[in-house]
Amino acid sequence: ENGRNVHRVFFTRQPDEELALIVGDILYNVRSALDHVAASLVPAKRRTSSYFPIIWQGAWEPSTAGEDEHRVEARRRWESYTRGMSDEALAIIKRTQPPDPRIDQTAYDAHQLVALHKLRNTDAHTKLVLVAVALRHVAGRLTTAEGEDRTFRNADSEAGDGYNDGAELDIPADSVNVQVTGTPEVMLRIGNKQNTGFPVVPNLSRVLAVVRGLLNQLRPHDRWNPINP
Repeated sequence: ENGRNVHRVFFTRQPDEELALIVGDILYNVRSALDHVAASLVPAKRRTSSYFPIIWQGAWEPSTAGEDEHRVEARRRWESYTRGMSDEALAIIKRTQPPDPRIDQTAYDAHQLVALHKLRNTDAHTKLVLVAVALRHVAGRLTTAEGEDRTFRNADSEAGDGYNDGAELDIPADSVNVQVTGTPEVMLRIGNKQNTGFPVVPNLSRVLAVVRGLLNQLRPHDRWNPINP
């Protein structure tokens, strides 16, 4: 419209649907690993009713006056899930709980265990949707109008939102034979809002690291292990 030639980046295809199934399977197994370790922390008679709680800091405290039914129910679930665990195991689990959303909703939503819980529930009730939303680490080669071969790199694509679908490349307008490379950022959509979701990399790796650390901390308190009391 303004008589200016531009080069833009477009995604011509999206991630294979099988990738969503693989991610869903990972989420299921990671969440199940936490529930299995929780069952190993309680007496045998309680193993079928014990789960790893992902609630919020202070859920173990008594209800306060005027507290709504959802928070009262959350406290009840905490007591039900953790009854029979040792004080040492409980202390570890308490430290890993997300912030109270009533105090800091943003920090609660950003917590790795909350992300795991939400995504696992989403996968259990609907289909996970994976979408390539941006291109990062953009670099490439081009030929100028004078026939000179050049390489280029867009530093702006290293951080922030990267280059979204249809974004303009910052290269000379008269460039020809433009070849672009980069790393697609894949997002797990949560709900119908286009701007909400879970970047698969590196967030999934962070979730796995948190869970691995938890399992290592709780393993010494495993009642199924004959060397533990």
